[in-house]
Amino acid sequence: MSSRTGGDDDTLGRYLNDLRHRSEAVRLKAAKNLRIYVEAEAREMSRGTFSTFMTETTKRIYDLVSSDEAHEKIGGIMAIDELIEVPCEDNETKTIRFANYLRMVFQQPVMEASTLMQASRALGHLARAGGSVTADFVEFELKRSIDWLQADQRGDAKRYAAVLVLKELAINAPVLFSPLIPAFFEHIWIAIQWKAYGLVLAAEPPTTA
Repeated sequence: MSSRTGGDDDTLGRYLNDLRHRSEAVRLKAAKNLRIYVEAEAREMSRGTFSTFMTETTKRIYDLVSSDEAHEKIGGIMAIDELIEVPCEDNETKTIRFANYLRMVFQQPVMEASTLMQASRALGHLARAGGSVTADFVEFELKRSIDWLQADQRGDAKRYAAVLVLKELAINAPVLFSPLIPAFFEHIWIAIQWKAYGLVLAAEPPTTA
């Protein structure tokens, strides 16, 4: 194993900059290249060095996810989606960070539908990937989504986010979703009758690669 003390900042910076691009194709390619690069660094670095490298990388992804620009935010979400299954010594910390980053997206009072859909798919992927902390964050998201559906006063974005999250977690974490099935059917009718945000899109079956 190499004794390298850090990654190639120029390479990392290039991929992160491309994740800010307005072109979806450029962002998709950058996210995949970032995963390949991070996997290569994992093989070359010591465990401790790679852990530090991942901490710094995820902080820079946070900057993308917290951006006011929708295309930059989506770029950050794409990066999360690609890095979810990259092996990491402290995988629990990485999972918690990614769950919190995605949670920020859902908590925004106003958010574009495309951003919410991208974030919900990444959350589903995070739930599917498993791990010791999966149950905690999945149960939190499920209960919060049910709450957002049944509350009298909620913004369009939050109600739409709730439907998308419930859909993805039902698909990717069915065992954890099943105890909330009665509450889901009790409150989903609110969303079914709701016309804003093109809600019918949330009912479409997921696409597979």
